[in-house]
Amino acid sequence: MSPSKKRESVLVMGIGNELRGDDAAGLLVARGLLSEKVPSFVTILEMAGDGASFMARWKNVDRLILVDAITAGLPPGSVIRMDARKEIVPASLFATSSHSFGLAQAVAISLALDELPASVTLYGIQAGNFQMGTEMTPGVQRAIQETIAAIRCELAGMTLAADGRARATLTTLKSE
Repeated sequence: MSPSKKRESVLVMGIGNELRGDDAAGLLVARGLLSEKVPSFVTILEMAGDGASFMARWKNVDRLILVDAITAGLPPGSVIRMDARKEIVPASLFATSSHSFGLAQAVAISLALDELPASVTLYGIQAGNFQMGTEMTPGVQRAIQETIAAIRCELAGMTLAADGRARATLTTLKSE
């Protein structure tokens, strides 16, 4: 990395295709976050493309939050959250992707090449409809708002360390 290029602390990538119904979920989460005030160390991007473009974008990032529509056999609008450094991201979650080299493959290759950010969180929103030119399903519309709120909470729980990198602030909740 050249000295003139500032390292990004946190990258939120909303992934999808706005022409394919529920596949626009990741893009709409990114747009929702872009409409709000986020910490200066956070970059939010809307992405459509293949795994290689994802890898190029996250290569020098410390913390990565990914949002995409998935096909996990859950009710439409269900949201999963997973640590993509600790759990294998199944390619079957993205079975309707129009790219043969998609998000799951990009995460796996980046991990193998030691080019995956130190922290990677994937929010997957279960889609109900990927048909071209169709409306988004109501459950997915609700899930978009829930996911925006969850990411907002994650970002609010981060602090910027002296070295300019984002650090999560851990809060322990005790049950009574």
